Amino acid sequence: MINNYKYTALNRQRKLVKGQMQAPNKEILANFLYEKGMTLKDVKEHNSTFAFLNNYNIGKTIPEVEMIFILKQLSAMIKAGMRSAEAVEVLAAQTKNKQIRTILFDIYFNVSAGMYLSDAMAKHPNEFPKLMTNMIHNGETSGDLVQSLENLAMYYQENREVRQDIIGALTMPTLYIIMGIVVTIIMITFVLPGYVSLFAQTGRDLPLPTQILLDVGN
Repeated sequence: MINNYKYTALNRQRKLVKGQMQAPNKEILANFLYEKGMTLKDVKEHNSTFAFLNNYNIGKTIPEVEMIFILKQLSAMIKAGMRSAEAVEVLAAQTKNKQIRTILFDIYFNVSAGMYLSDAMAKHPNEFPKLMTNMIHNGETSGDLVQSLENLAMYYQENREVRQDIIGALTMPTLYIIMGIVVTIIMITFVLPGYVSLFAQTGRDLPLPTQILLDVGN
């Protein structure tokens, strides 16, 4: 689980800077700041209701569109020569959604500590299904991680397009059904009662279909 910390550190100009950051533990936070040219002087765990809720999400946090974007960006950055940890760090820093950023930073810290990218993702099963982590693991062990990420991005993109096509194909029939129901209700409620009065004046019996509709309406 990722924790929230408030820290004080010395930057490259030997000036004290204060900040707030999420990390699995204090040691990893210190190493991260050191890589950025800062020396940690003081750190305290910062607990808040919002931070607590960020660690316990119900259901899926990363939308499919965002997942496709993450996979494509990871593939592009690693293809350009970046390490997995650096690529995830860049994504986390650019992400505006705080919950998604928390997940990405957790992955970054674990990968920086020596964990496989697939294993770090597997710690968030609600976001990264087993099929995805298995394919990424195969890519890591075979040395073809970029291709695995590209294949996953294409897979999710095609699934999304097919689903949108199906929704589009079902939209018009659904609208026709709704319109038919509305027209039937209007006929039973407003039109048929007028015919009842007309047949009552002539003394003739109502046709069977009309009588059935009236019974249903009643």
